[in-house]
Amino acid sequence: MVEISWRIPEFENPYGLDEYNQRLSGKNHLLLLAEVNGQSAGFKAGYESDLDTFYSWMGGVLPEYRNTGIAKALSAEQEKRIRKMGYSIIRIKTRTRHTAMIQFLLKEGFFIVELEKKGKVKDFRVIFEKKITETKLNP
Repeated sequence: MVEISWRIPEFENPYGLDEYNQRLSGKNHLLLLAEVNGQSAGFKAGYESDLDTFYSWMGGVLPEYRNTGIAKALSAEQEKRIRKMGYSIIRIKTRTRHTAMIQFLLKEGFFIVELEKKGKVKDFRVIFEKKITETKLNP
């Protein structure tokens, strides 16, 4: 996954293996890898933020595989698995300059819950959450 992140152009300063190990060790975490014809195409990595919340920390799809449904499939698989792990909320942070990601998250049912003003406007962090608890309808 670290190698894939180095090939995603939006990640200007991608994290190395040490950061992944530090963030994921000692916590419930989930790593997903998407492949197309045996080639790595994308990934998602996240970890427990608190008892109810899973933080979808890093993820992306390589440019040559975009607009093929991989991001949606990774997101759906992550949601399915973390629901089974007992989490009820997914939290994701992106920057305002990543408009395609913001549009994707809104289409996937996430809501903006916070804005962190850090640096220039294009670097502000937009924090999204989505409730993933299953609701049962009463007959």
